[in-house]
Amino acid sequence: MTKRATTFERKAHALSHLLRKRAKDKTENSPSLKIIAAFAERRGYRPRKVEDEEILQRLLYPMINEGARILEEGIAQRASDIDVVWLNGYGWPAATGGPMFWADTIGLQKITAGLEAHADKFGTGFVLSPMLSRLAAAGESLV
Repeated sequence: MTKRATTFERKAHALSHLLRKRAKDKTENSPSLKIIAAFAERRGYRPRKVEDEEILQRLLYPMINEGARILEEGIAQRASDIDVVWLNGYGWPAATGGPMFWADTIGLQKITAGLEAHADKFGTGFVLSPMLSRLAAAGESLV
């Protein structure tokens, strides 16, 4: 994590650490692990360490992309409308101002770079929002 991590990022990191510790404590000797390992081996999956930053990029960045597509399609008029829905409807942490505001605070260039880096993992239907790409390239913001 960087020195300038947001409160949301620090909380996400702490939660990730806590969940990993609990999972390790509960499953270290679990028979389920043998079943999972055998399945993964048959499918050719290789276990790897997943960093907190990758988790943020793969879970939250597509939400920002979808929000930009909602704006492109005219379903929402402003990015702040999307933030209000996430804050009041889904319990997004209020301290971050909502996902669209949060995206602006960390930078749209960083968001688009993360989306491009993981595009192959989002499935065949993933399309980077042209509006998001344009705003990032121009150094502009969503809000």
